[in-house]
Amino acid sequence: MTEEVARAALVTGGSGDIGRAIAAKLAEMGYGVGLTGRSEARLSEAREALAAGGGRVETFVCDVTVEPDVDSLVERVSQTLSRIDVLVNAAGISDPGFIARAPVQHWETMMRTNVIGTLITCKAVLPVMRRQRSGHIINIGSLGAQQPRAGLAAYCASKAALASMAGALRKESERAGVRVSTIAPGPVDTRMHGAANPDAAKMIRPSDVAEAVAFLLRLSPTAIVPELSIFTAETF
Repeated sequence: MTEEVARAALVTGGSGDIGRAIAAKLAEMGYGVGLTGRSEARLSEAREALAAGGGRVETFVCDVTVEPDVDSLVERVSQTLSRIDVLVNAAGISDPGFIARAPVQHWETMMRTNVIGTLITCKAVLPVMRRQRSGHIINIGSLGAQQPRAGLAAYCASKAALASMAGALRKESERAGVRVSTIAPGPVDTRMHGAANPDAAKMIRPSDVAEAVAFLLRLSPTAIVPELSIFTAETF
């Protein structure tokens, strides 16, 4: 049954720490949130935790690299929340590999998730936002797009491609009232680094990325921020 909300957001990558932190912040700001990811168990855990805080969060299992599944996802979110005002593309993977040794498949997998998956989701959501004549697409990129690192060539290249695509999408969509921004964080302390991460003190937190999303959404509708970098002194 559809229950209208004043503002609604779709967040991909909800199985991860960054996506979950962003969903929590959006729920705190009064958004109805559609949270999607590939892990049903992690999504259920996130839904229970966020619902305990009083926010409205609906979860959907979806692989953003499968276009028909994403089209179905957007339709379900639109029906459940009545609208989509914000899309946060937080789905992404990082897998180390040196150029001289990493197979081409390594690059294809990285590009498929980090670039094509975001492209598919943007294409599915754009018609909804254009009908509304308003919307904000926020892509979670990486400081690695600006500062490539040895052993992370495919990841850094995928995030550079993402930033470039987002720039083009912004120019294509601004007349329809749709804004597009990219947040480029430095290393973030997430579960992928392990419970006892020795470099945690040098990293930003998932909540920092969530606050950056909130900052963009609190700006006036006429304000445009193409890219916002966030990092610690240790990573710049």
